[in-house]
Amino acid sequence: MNKKHGATRLIKRDIGRGVKKKLPLKRLAEMEQKIQQMQMRYAELEALNVNLEKRLEDALQRNGDISKQMLDGDGNYANVLAMITDVNIRKQVEVELHRAEKKYRTVADSTYDWVMWEAPDGRFLYVSPSCERFSGYQAHDFMENPGLFMEIILPEDRAVFLQSQEEVKNTLEARVVDFRINHKNGSVVDLEYAGYPMVNEQGEFLGVRYSSRDVTARKLAEDTLRDSEARYRRLVEGAPDIVYTNSLQRGGIFYSSQVENVLGYTAEYLYKNPMLWRMSIHPDDQPRVNNFFDQIFAGEPFDLEYRIRDVHGNWVWIRDRSIGFYLDEGDVLIEGLATNITARKRAEHILQARMRLAEFSISHSLHELLQATLNETEKITESLIGFFHFIEDDQNTISLQNWSTRTLDEFCHAEGAGLHYPMEKAGIWADCARQRKPIIFNDYASVPFQKGLPAGHAEVKRILTVPLIRGEKVVAIFGVGNKSVDYTEYDLRVVSFLADLAWDIAERKIAEEKLKETNKLLEEQLGEIRILQNHLRELATRDALTGLHNRHYLHENMGREAARALREGSVVSVIMIDIDNFKKLNDTYGHQAGDEVLAALGNLLVGMVRQGDIACRYGGEEFIILMTGARVHDVENRANAIRHAFGSMRIQFAGLELSTTISVGIGFFPEHGSTINEVIKAADAALYEAKQAGRNCVKVCRVGIVGF
Repeated sequence: MNKKHGATRLIKRDIGRGVKKKLPLKRLAEMEQKIQQMQMRYAELEALNVNLEKRLEDALQRNGDISKQMLDGDGNYANVLAMITDVNIRKQVEVELHRAEKKYRTVADSTYDWVMWEAPDGRFLYVSPSCERFSGYQAHDFMENPGLFMEIILPEDRAVFLQSQEEVKNTLEARVVDFRINHKNGSVVDLEYAGYPMVNEQGEFLGVRYSSRDVTARKLAEDTLRDSEARYRRLVEGAPDIVYTNSLQRGGIFYSSQVENVLGYTAEYLYKNPMLWRMSIHPDDQPRVNNFFDQIFAGEPFDLEYRIRDVHGNWVWIRDRSIGFYLDEGDVLIEGLATNITARKRAEHILQARMRLAEFSISHSLHELLQATLNETEKITESLIGFFHFIEDDQNTISLQNWSTRTLDEFCHAEGAGLHYPMEKAGIWADCARQRKPIIFNDYASVPFQKGLPAGHAEVKRILTVPLIRGEKVVAIFGVGNKSVDYTEYDLRVVSFLADLAWDIAERKIAEEKLKETNKLLEEQLGEIRILQNHLRELATRDALTGLHNRHYLHENMGREAARALREGSVVSVIMIDIDNFKKLNDTYGHQAGDEVLAALGNLLVGMVRQGDIACRYGGEEFIILMTGARVHDVENRANAIRHAFGSMRIQFAGLELSTTISVGIGFFPEHGSTINEVIKAADAALYEAKQAGRNCVKVCRVGIVGF
């Protein structure tokens, strides 16, 4: 046995050296093929040996029958028959079988994998020594106890193994399966387990050869990779930006689901139309985007803002940050983030327009200001026409005033500036004034009850008009039209804003007065906010039931009181109060009765503490009073006065008179602790002593009492 163990250890050392040298994959494959060939030869020889043994047994049986026929009537041999059997073939088979087995074991014992050969009856004919590295058990453990292998397989994985084993035997085809075993040291090992059926030339099933490989590290790496991929997927799909991968040659390859929220296209639709993204870029921005490719070829990251048309035909502003990678086939792969910055851009455009109009108004007339406002509005809303008309005080007369520069130059040649005509003769564009609300007609031709347009007026396809209302009156109508796609709520907001802006600039004094009124309103609101903040702070530091400060307030202030006491050389006293038998009172009369008792004690403390002292509800039925600058005997007297006063109280509740007592513990800073927290612990220890002394008494902390 010792020699066997020694051989095993030697083999293990050789294996270790082999692993460090990293045997070439080709050499490992050759060894695996040679093992399989030897196993087949070994199986055939084993079958031949069994066959020879059976034939020998049959011959011996026949010899016995013949011997009986040679006896006479008295049982003596009447004749002698001799039989000589040639056993040379059997001997040769045994020698070859022994040689093949020895060669197979030599090769199999040297493999890094765990190799086993199972006979048809379930016995293991061979187990490689490497099993000890995989399982902690030696080869003879499995040879002597074939059921051990099944025992060390994790229960939840046994069905997988058994199914694979049955498939190998029934189909005579190899199977590979992953499962886990319990190592002898208690750890779990992941195995890749391959079963190969062994069949001789006659097709007879000779058993199964199993080869196991430790894939624990691989499984861990796979799990880590899956977790990493899942995190990346959650990050990509949860990001507010469009994460994309684009190819210069093939177009869009990947888009995160956010693309549908931004552009209205699904990722699947973009995959079917890979060049749609590039084709949808605004013509004015296309040259700048094309220059991006020069940066990609130079190996520089790309950061550009441009417009792209969405599924509804509207322009969406994108900030595109990406980087390119060269592929072997000459293509360039671009990966990046596309952020929807439309809201920011719109705000910037409106702000810039507002600044330009404010500056423009300083040196230009009202007429020029209104026309400039129309030009800015046309640009932002991508409209082709614009107009600005006044409503007289009678609310029935329209005064034609202004058209945008483009409207006058390219579309409209009708007379009108300075003309007046009744509201009832105006077309549906004036409905905004009649209804006193903005109006959008995205299909102007289909709108009923039109009154027509004067000669020379621009053709109208779409129109958006807003009324400017000041007080109870409509003072003007501001409109744009003929956008290439439908007007939206955003366009309405832009037109309303710029119209108001132009009117406010024109009536600067009114605007200044309104600003003053607005500032006054803001100041009032700020005052209300301050009052509300103070109220909220009071709520946050007060106990709602007792009206006392709460524990949070105590902790906020006790550090300050301690610091002041150290500066002034004074004392801070901590009086801790606990209502006696409070649980029994709650259990007997209910929690509402307990609340009445707590509230009564809170009211009592408010009236019996000095100004500047802090009385708070510490928690449950516990209360704390923080007294500064008081002498020791004064503190004790105050505590006893509170105790007597509370004990004599009769609290009315549901027709009953409730009464109870309190126990009090006292600690002093800095005598009983270097911090107020330590002094609170000291007072709590004194309170415990008061409870132990029969309750309804006052105790001062002393060194050595229980809990301190």
